This record gives sequence, structure tokens and C-alpha cells, in this order.
Amino acid sequence: MKKNHLRQSKKAVVDDLIHYIPRILYLLIVLSFLLLYVAKATKSQFETLSQTEADIFFNHLLYSPSITYFDPYSSRYLPAVIDLQKFTTENVETGYANKTQDKIIAAEIFIADTDTDSLVKNVQTIYLHKELYKKLAPISGFYNKNKADSGSGASMQFWNQQYVLYVDKDGKQKKGILYVNSVIPRS
Repeated sequence: MKKNHLRQSKKAVVDDLIHYIPRILYLLIVLSFLLLYVAKATKSQFETLSQTEADIFFNHLLYSPSITYFDPYSSRYLPAVIDLQKFTTENVETGYANKTQDKIIAAEIFIADTDTDSLVKNVQTIYLHKELYKKLAPISGFYNKNKADSGSGASMQFWNQQYVLYVDKDGKQKKGILYVNSVIPRS
């Protein structure tokens, strides 16, 4: 029969408790590894979702009719061909209207000419949710998938660029690079 703890001497009680110390240490180590794994998994999942969201917005911008060129001869929109007459903030905001949750992404969008490596003349930088972008861009961290800590801030920034053709006001196609700096709030 097992002895009752009240009838044991102090030395016997201490000897019984000493046998539990390795079990408690093992349990603490397993729980700490489990907590670290969960914290890392949720952080990497959020960063992956944010990068995916920025890529979806960029592809939506390239292939949607909001700023792409409409060819009257083939009666279709040409993907990755930007019409400078449509390259306005209003077209981007109406083309990327989010019905479920407003202002979940903000972006700065501009076109650079590949021949002169400068911004295209007479084309201004356009914004998606300009107020949100101006508020979050200075305090956001740039995403770097090679670093463990990708910046601490209220939002994350993602740069995307793509070689495109743009059609100027004369109807001539020229080569350029479309730059999109997306800012996604963390909360």
C-alpha cells in the first residue's frame, strides 16, 4: 500500500517531489518549443498572405481594364499595355473597389521610361487610397523574406515592378517600367 503524505516524514516527501523535477523541466521545454513554433508559424503565414495580397493587387492592376489599353482593331484590352489617358487615381480606385473591407491596401504607382531611366513626362504618380498610403508608408517596414525580422511597424511595404508598354497621347507605344509600392496594414 502507498503511504499517505501526511504520515511521511519531511525527507520522504522531499524525495518524492525530487522525482517530479525532471518531468516538470521536460514539460516546460516541450511547451516552450510549442509556443515558439506557433508564434513563428503565425508570423510567416501573415507575411505570406500579405505578399500574396500585394501580388494579387499588382496583377489585377496589369490585367484589369482600369488602366490597360483598349485596342479598337481587335476589340480587346491588351494586358501590360498602359494607356496614359486612363492612368489616373480615379480609374485605379474604381477598378480596385473592394466591397467587403475598405482600404485594406494602399499603393503608390508610377511609370518610368526605360530609355531615359526617368519618370514619364506629363504623367503624375497615382495612388490607391492616398491618405492611407501617406499615413502608413513612413512607419512601415520593408518585407525581406531572407531576414527573420522584416521590419517593425504598423504596416508592410512590397515593391513590384514589371516591364510594360505604354501608349502616349499620340497613340505611340513606348517601353517603360511600372512600379507599384504596396502598403498593407498589419492589423
